[in-house]
Amino acid sequence: MATIGEPEFHVEAFRAKRPKEYEKTWAQLVNKTDFTFEGLYDIVNTVFSQNNHDPSSVAYIAAYSQSQHEFMQSTISDLKNMIHEKEGAIEWLADELVKSENAVSYLIGIIKKVNENLYRYVNDRLSFTVKMGTPLNSYWTRVLLEIIVISIWTAM
Repeated sequence: MATIGEPEFHVEAFRAKRPKEYEKTWAQLVNKTDFTFEGLYDIVNTVFSQNNHDPSSVAYIAAYSQSQHEFMQSTISDLKNMIHEKEGAIEWLADELVKSENAVSYLIGIIKKVNENLYRYVNDRLSFTVKMGTPLNSYWTRVLLEIIVISIWTAM
């Protein structure tokens, strides 16, 4: 009878068994002149009433919770669709990155060959041959080299 929450609970038994706890919790309520359990009944009754417009009622809270749940479910669905779209964009960008890397490596190979041929040209090791192993003279070699370099630079 002195344990709060049991159906047999009695305030006076609680006061006799645990006076310090009684003074902290129940004494402030019981010592008032207008204290009745009817006030507590009225509070509980209004809280558990089915009034959908009263923010303190359970029905209002349940309806609010349901609407929030539906809103969250639609938000989750929208976010899943957005994730699917972003994943498709990421795959497309990855493919474009591979293509770009291939193009860059190809251009690096061209630049290496041009650099190699420039080195050969500067050190008189570059020679072009036309029909039957006939070497070109240095003027035409320089013209051909300039045409090659200009065409490479304009292609970039």
